[in-house]
Amino acid sequence: MVEYTAEVERIYATLTDQPPQTAEQIVKVKTTIELYLATFIHGDYERTIELVDESYRQHSHSQDIGDGQDSIIEASKVLKSIAAEHWEGPGEPHFKMDFKRILVDGDYVIVQILSTRWPGDTGEHVFDMYRMKNGKFVEHWDVIQEIKAGGTKHGNAVA
Repeated sequence: MVEYTAEVERIYATLTDQPPQTAEQIVKVKTTIELYLATFIHGDYERTIELVDESYRQHSHSQDIGDGQDSIIEASKVLKSIAAEHWEGPGEPHFKMDFKRILVDGDYVIVQILSTRWPGDTGEHVFDMYRMKNGKFVEHWDVIQEIKAGGTKHGNAVA
């Protein structure tokens, strides 16, 4: 099993545009970071299953993803297969996730990420919202916006 503490702490330290958070909210933020690392970066699906409730429900934009614990793993595999189509060079296709903000309101965790999927990719703005219950993820929504080459006229797109 991969130990995520140091990597979670490193990413958490980069979240400088955060409102004040309680100790309970910080735990939810760090658990969310661990979910992304385990699922989308390291492919540690055993850890994913530990973090996601059996009744996990997807409200994802993708019509190809179902419900249940395996749905987030399925989403990870779909994303990796898309990246593999464009991957060049050594190593396995992977994502670069630049966490911008992780906000907590009660049982809800809202994550803003700039995701790049392969070298030279302009990336996507990703807003994920999760609902947690008893320390596990039970529900997920997302909004994804592709970043167009050349950026935006206002230049504020990746902030």
